[in-house]
This record gives sequence, structure tokens and C-alpha cells, in this order.
Amino acid sequence: MKKYTPKRRVLGIIGGMGPLADVTFFKLLHYNTLSESDSGYVPVLYDGNCLRPDRSSFLTEKSRLSPFESLRFSLKLLERNGADVIVMPCNTAHFWFNRLYRTKKRKTRLISIVHEVCAACQRNDLRRVCVLSTAGTRKKDIYGDCAFKMGIDLIYPEKELCQKISELIKRIKKGENATLTELEPHLKQLDCDGFILACTELSVALDRTREPSFTYIDSLSTLVSASLNACGVRHKPIPFT
Repeated sequence: MKKYTPKRRVLGIIGGMGPLADVTFFKLLHYNTLSESDSGYVPVLYDGNCLRPDRSSFLTEKSRLSPFESLRFSLKLLERNGADVIVMPCNTAHFWFNRLYRTKKRKTRLISIVHEVCAACQRNDLRRVCVLSTAGTRKKDIYGDCAFKMGIDLIYPEKELCQKISELIKRIKKGENATLTELEPHLKQLDCDGFILACTELSVALDRTREPSFTYIDSLSTLVSASLNACGVRHKPIPFT
């Protein structure tokens, strides 16, 4: 029997780091694709390993268990099964992006959510932006180097707002119906051009927010846009990118 090989580039997803965020990624991937039939969509390989050690707990030294080997295993698993383009819908996991990049096959394209978000800030002429994220992403300043190279000035919220963001992220992970509307009264006090939603649980909250009051660059939406472009799939202009 002749071996089946898809002609379009295959998208591999290193998931499980916020399963509801993965669902939102798939939703955005589907609804923004321009296609009239099944064959017009991007072929996907998904590794939803939700048993990985917690990224933020490791980076804030609350745990000694690193998720790196789990991430590397997923990368290799997706490559062996035919993924051409690979993404991680988790901002905090991008602390290990460069190490993962060095282990990938030469022909594999590994897309950085951090690079795509910073590029979106440039496109939208946002020069001073506030990063809304997990404690791990803040502590390790995961966006810092890329933003500096692109001429973007990053600021982070004060402790009280950081706590509210962490609580909102936890509630979304628990399946509660939280939206960005809860944070927006506190965002008014910040002097910036816009806000980076640098946690994909916040992307879930944005998806549920009817009329956002601020300029957001959504990390999940930018990753979806980059994924569709890399796989050669036609798509609509995606908001918040």
C-alpha cells in the first residue's frame, strides 16, 4: 500500500499547558482560515500532555521539577510524526525556547510566540507596552531581549495588579467564566500604548470579552496568524495581532 503523505505543511502543537487555551487556539485556527472544504484547513498534530511540571512554579523556584525534558520529548514526537511547523501556545514555556530550538531538526520551523508578539507591537506602532503575564514570565523577563532589539519599552504592573492577574489565570484554568473586564478598571492607571496578553489563559479571557476597552496584542492570536502563514494557509486578518 502506498504511504500517505500530506502535501501541505503540517502544524505540530506542543500543548497541555493550559488545555482551555489550546481549545481557544484551535478555535482561532479554524474560524480565521479561509476555506470552503475540509482540505483547505491546516493539518494538525497535537500533543496535549497536561502532566508536564508547572513552568511558572519552576521559574519562581517553588518547584525543582523542570518541564524542559517533557517539552523536548514532545518536540521530537511531533517531528517523528511529520510536523513541519511547531508551536507552543504557552508564553512561560518560551523560557526554554532557545534550548528547544537547538535540538530541533534543521528543516523544522519552530515559531516563537515572543518574537511574533513583539513584531505585532512594531506593526501597530506600540512603543511602550505593559506585559500581563504569569509570575514566571515576569520574573525571567521572557519578553525583555526581543522587545529591546525591536525598540519596544516594556513595563510590568505593580504587585497588587500582578496578584489579580494571577488569580484570573487560576480561575480560567479551573474552568470559571472570567473575562478581561475584571482587570480593565486597574489598567487605566498605567501609562502605556497597549497591553501584551502574555499568558494564553488571558487570551481565553479576551475571547470572552465582548467589547475590550484597551489596545491589546494577544499572544495566542499572533501565534495563530504566524502558524497559518507558515503552513501556507489563507486566512482572514486576525484581530489583536
